[in-house]
Amino acid sequence: MPTNFNLSYLKPYLLPGCIVLLLPLLGMAQPRLDSLWNAWEDESKSDTARLNALQTYVWQGYLFSKPDSAFYFADMLYDFAEARDLKGHMSSAINIKGVASSITSDNEAALEYFQQCLTLNKEAHDSSDIASSYNNIGLIYKIMGQYKEAIEMHQKGFKMAKAVNDQKISSVSLLNIGVIHYSQSDFPNALDYFLQALEVQEQIDDKRAMAACLNNIGSIYRQTEQLDKALECWERSIVMREAIGDLSGKASSLNNLGLTVLDMGNDSLAFEYLTQSLKLHEQIGDLRGLGQAYNNLGLYYNRQNNFNKAMEYYQQGLTLKEEVGDRKGLSNGWHNLGSVYKNKGDYKTAIEYGLRSLELAKELNTLQTINDAAGLLYGAYKSTGQSKKALEMYELHIQIRDSIDSEENQKTLIRHELQYAYDKQHLADSLAFVQQQEFDALEHQAELEREAKQRYMLYGGIGVLVLLGGMIFIGYQRKRKDNEIISIQKQEVELQKELVEEKNNEILDSITYAKRIQEAILPPNRLVKEWLPNSFVLYQPKDIVAGDFYWLESIDDTIIFAAADCTGHGVPGAMVSVVCHNAMNRAVREFGLHEPGAILDKTRELVVEQFEKSNKEVKDGMDIALCTLKGTTLQYAGAYNPLWITRNGEILETKANKQPVGKVEAPEPFTTHTVALEPGDAVYIFSDGYVDQFGGEKGKKFKVAQFRHLLLSIQDKDMDAQRTIIHQTFTTWQGDLEQVDDVCVIGVRI
Repeated sequence: MPTNFNLSYLKPYLLPGCIVLLLPLLGMAQPRLDSLWNAWEDESKSDTARLNALQTYVWQGYLFSKPDSAFYFADMLYDFAEARDLKGHMSSAINIKGVASSITSDNEAALEYFQQCLTLNKEAHDSSDIASSYNNIGLIYKIMGQYKEAIEMHQKGFKMAKAVNDQKISSVSLLNIGVIHYSQSDFPNALDYFLQALEVQEQIDDKRAMAACLNNIGSIYRQTEQLDKALECWERSIVMREAIGDLSGKASSLNNLGLTVLDMGNDSLAFEYLTQSLKLHEQIGDLRGLGQAYNNLGLYYNRQNNFNKAMEYYQQGLTLKEEVGDRKGLSNGWHNLGSVYKNKGDYKTAIEYGLRSLELAKELNTLQTINDAAGLLYGAYKSTGQSKKALEMYELHIQIRDSIDSEENQKTLIRHELQYAYDKQHLADSLAFVQQQEFDALEHQAELEREAKQRYMLYGGIGVLVLLGGMIFIGYQRKRKDNEIISIQKQEVELQKELVEEKNNEILDSITYAKRIQEAILPPNRLVKEWLPNSFVLYQPKDIVAGDFYWLESIDDTIIFAAADCTGHGVPGAMVSVVCHNAMNRAVREFGLHEPGAILDKTRELVVEQFEKSNKEVKDGMDIALCTLKGTTLQYAGAYNPLWITRNGEILETKANKQPVGKVEAPEPFTTHTVALEPGDAVYIFSDGYVDQFGGEKGKKFKVAQFRHLLLSIQDKDMDAQRTIIHQTFTTWQGDLEQVDDVCVIGVRI
């Protein structure tokens, strides 16, 4: 199961000051604190100037580093403002107390202070400050898990800010509504609000808020398995946050970057990012972020099968989450701790933590955590023979998983992306059109002036010049007519070019969307690492979509995995791969087959049955290597693609049946081979794309013998390092030549 994490977010926008002008100050260093204090004590200055100096002094010098001390200065600020009936500054003083209370995790007190701010701001009729107060109240409700009330407050804040055209606060409200939708796994609505907020922030060049928004959009891409896009968002966010000195935000983005790299299988780099995040959270005293950093390092150690270290970090994270009142984080943490106990075989304790996680997740309506907790309980109940409860949890797990990963959600996400890109391009086109109109007007005016001068010269000329002018005019007319013909022809060519480009773009968009669908049926990397911890998958399609695919299932204590190569590549291969993938799923899930040979027999039957519905004879199918692994016993069946096992410096090959999974004249049952594995053995299955690649100095195929030598030469490396070396070797061999076929290689160390 994936380990949940809270959507990391930056504090200044979680808790902006009621005075909006204070927001930019949070991104500054802490200069001139002494001069600010001197300005406060200077009685020759105006009351407003003194109050502004004291307020800035507190925000820069104490609020985030010494929140307890901030109360003392807030009382000083409030008393001075109250004596002069300056309600705006009275509100600012109370707001400081609200922010300090939230930082110290006293959410009840923070809520009370922010409600007092709202009352004062309403009395002062300050719309921007009213909007900020609504925003702050909504954020406390969100922390307390009261999502309905939180959204209501943020919507009020957005309407108020929009009414007075306060773009900064309106974008903050949109951002925070998106965070709540994200917490409930409503990714399409979350992305919608984040993109709305980002559009406003780009207009006002608010880099701090833009960085927060990119951070959150990256989290959505991670949850929907679009890891390259997630990395891009977080890398951009880190650059922005470093530029403005936002340590809390940088820690948040490093945390998310580490989780994504961990999903991609680069454990060492993930540990580096997660450790950097932990140190930054410790440096700034962010307890909520520190709790999440501990949780994610627990995830790292859990992936390394270092269960004692994982439990240590998970427990530290839970302690902090309980201290700061992070209920969603508690629910996630209980699930994670339960997963460790399940991995250690302590199913009773795993069930206890799983039930606590599920109960709170249902109360908060956080779908992802409900899904994870149900999956944990299904496995624990199943292992303890509680079949009825296991079935109940499995059905809940599947129901919630399908809801989160529904195709409609994916389509909606794509529509939002495309609409955002279109709106930006439309705006650019509109500006370009206005500029062109202005240029045309100037050019026309210049032309009129030139014609006037020509007329004056003609009026004062003699007959010869008139005749010459007539000849010039006739030539000009002929040239203009020729230019008009050329212009019309050019427009026709441009139109045809646009039509071709539009059609090409439509085709490319369709293929790209097909890629998303194909990626959705592939097992996510986190699932591969969970079920086969010491493994790698190298998957490199030749085109946007592929005929190769890899497949993974877990039945009881048995892991089933395969590397498949369907007829063709590109769009035709991808279409065949979907048919074959579906047939394999049915063979295992619907017909309950677990033996490799029987699975391939049934898959062939279903594939042939599907293609026979066509009026034309279809002989497409797939080559495949299919394995089941239970403990140290491996079973294998193959169609053309062999099984390789490295042991004691040599490769043991088990040959496949020489027939595809598809229509053949004299089909034979696929043979199941059973192998007793030994510690240190490495299992490899692959398609033919790697060995068939042309390259090297002479442009020849890589070939099987060279692939054997490569695998034997890297047996002292861990599986992640093996994947890197195999991929780099392929890239170097290919050089500038075109990739000839899809590539799929799977390696598993015992």
